[in-house]
Amino acid sequence: MDSLYLRELNPSSIKIYMTYLGGFFKFLYRNDLVTEDPSRKTPRVKVPKKEVIYIPHDEIIKELDEMLKNPKMKGSSYEIALRDYFIVRVGYVTGWRQSESLACNPDEDIDWDTGEIHIPRRKGGKEGYVFMDQDTTRKLKLWYFSKYPNGKHLWYSRQGKPLSPCAYYCVFKKYFNKGSHRIRASLATYLISQDVGIKDVADLLGHENVASTMRYAAKVKTRIKDIHDHKNPFSN
Repeated sequence: MDSLYLRELNPSSIKIYMTYLGGFFKFLYRNDLVTEDPSRKTPRVKVPKKEVIYIPHDEIIKELDEMLKNPKMKGSSYEIALRDYFIVRVGYVTGWRQSESLACNPDEDIDWDTGEIHIPRRKGGKEGYVFMDQDTTRKLKLWYFSKYPNGKHLWYSRQGKPLSPCAYYCVFKKYFNKGSHRIRASLATYLISQDVGIKDVADLLGHENVASTMRYAAKVKTRIKDIHDHKNPFSN
């Protein structure tokens, strides 16, 4: 195993490698092809917990305002900036995944009266729902049907083609220098900071395992502790 570390592989890759190697030796041992299983003596690979990266709420709101006021600051036309505005706003409001956003059919999946969005297939194969507030729903409806009255996709490129996963990802990279998945982390972190229950946040994000959502709660706790350490009445 030391040779894997010498090759400067990250711990996750080493753990996967050792798991497959262990399975191979177990197969040999069970079939009497070797006299012992050397993988039993191998120490477990410790993989550091991934840091939760999110975009602060204030930064998202500020950037949304800038998209409409100064679109040329990011090299965009007003038309593209407006599309990007709704991609970010709807992504932040709903917390849906990139694949769910790109697969959305406005006619079939969105209830424009209630703001409910049906997702036929979430991660894991189950159907689900996400929701928009009334203001977001109203503004998105006005923009979308004035732009794409017969559209079958929610987002389109400058050339009028359905937006690709790469182009969708690049919208968030352009404005926040972070990937599109970080908007989900941002919503989860914000909701937990507003005392929304972990189970409710997990249901909203489509997490089957609440443990996936607990990572965001830990991030909020760390942030609050940091604020207290530096902003409490007796800090200098």
